[in-house]
Amino acid sequence: MLAPLETCELLLARLADQLARIPWSAGRGTVSVILEMPPADIRHASMPRDHCFHFSSPARGTTRIGSGSALKRSFAGGGRFQRMRAEARRIAADWQCLDPDETGIRPEALAVLSHYPDDGAESSLPNSLIWIPSVLLHETDSAAVAIFSACLPADAADALRAWKEQLAHLLTPDVRPPQTPARLRRIRNRPTPREWDTQVEAALAAIRGTGLRKVVLTRQVRVRGERPFDARRLHAALAYLFPDCQVLQIRLDGQVFAAATPERLLALERGVFRVDAIAGTAARAANTDLDRQLAQSLRSSPKQREEHRLVVDSIRELSL
Repeated sequence: MLAPLETCELLLARLADQLARIPWSAGRGTVSVILEMPPADIRHASMPRDHCFHFSSPARGTTRIGSGSALKRSFAGGGRFQRMRAEARRIAADWQCLDPDETGIRPEALAVLSHYPDDGAESSLPNSLIWIPSVLLHETDSAAVAIFSACLPADAADALRAWKEQLAHLLTPDVRPPQTPARLRRIRNRPTPREWDTQVEAALAAIRGTGLRKVVLTRQVRVRGERPFDARRLHAALAYLFPDCQVLQIRLDGQVFAAATPERLLALERGVFRVDAIAGTAARAANTDLDRQLAQSLRSSPKQREEHRLVVDSIRELSL
């Protein structure tokens, strides 16, 4: 197996061989070069401090780590979905792909969408975003590649310099000393317990009076740590604790968004999209027989089946 830095030099040498095939003076569009690489180097890749993202699904054996920006478009306000769709179609129509290793893997863009046009969240993250990273490390259960992207027109030397910088950040080992556990201190709850009771009563009234079928109430808890949060360790901990989940992290403009969700985020490929529909849940049991009983009770519960049906119906309505 190649050492990460050897892999970096090999990829850059092979990338230089592809530069003559790229139409650098083209008036518009995006170009991507896809090259095979060792899977182990992706699993041990280091994320830069900013302008990067990491998506992994341990159970599915997939990892995506993006760094830098070949193209980034943000959207907000009413009609943002329509504008995003038009921009995505324009990007796809002008996206050229060089795949000398014939991997069959296509380049990807990250799409981020908030629930509301102006959500008012205490964050500088964009409301909605289309993001093509300069370098994307992509591992599946059958292949591992590095994808280098640039927005045209561009200068070949500048693009190669940016790719080299981003790749070096990703493949340079990040060795950190062990740390003792740190405690978190809760400093704010939103809503307050009284406000929460009011919201529950309002939701019940809405269900009774308007025919509303399902309401999901959320709470926000703000905590402070004893030392700065280590985003990489957080991602590793989430992946270890929740191997069946989609574990994600986005670092942008000094902000970090991290999560572990049992629902696969929307995957769109050749006109077909895939998404997991999960409603009713239950804690797993250490005993296999009890665990099987819990699963059966979920499947046979009228309440859980109704909640699941509502989720499936809403996905179908959105896809029409």
